[in-house]
Amino acid sequence: MSFIDLLHKVGGFVKHSAVVVSDAFAKVVGHDNAVNFGHAALGMLQSDLGVIVVDAVKAVQTLDPNASGDQKKSQAFAQVLVDSKAKGIETSNSIISLLVELAVGVLKGHYGPVS
Repeated sequence: MSFIDLLHKVGGFVKHSAVVVSDAFAKVVGHDNAVNFGHAALGMLQSDLGVIVVDAVKAVQTLDPNASGDQKKSQAFAQVLVDSKAKGIETSNSIISLLVELAVGVLKGHYGPVS
């Protein structure tokens, strides 16, 4: 199941379901903070722009898995700019960067929906 499929499957989980966080993430920021952050992060990734970002991050990982983190971020960022402009979504570079990092956090398993 793709990450996008997983997000669509859980739909309104932010209101109704639990979120799982990695022990390492919870240890750094505290369990309650990690869970709250996980809920907020996944909610943002379900937005129109968030879905574009997740698609771009997944595509970069699939197409160029051996690229450095900085290369992947640049490639994903560039794709988000193109795709968001095509859908009439205007936002700042910092918002795109934030969403890219949130998507990477989910893909790395720092937080995510309980499956």
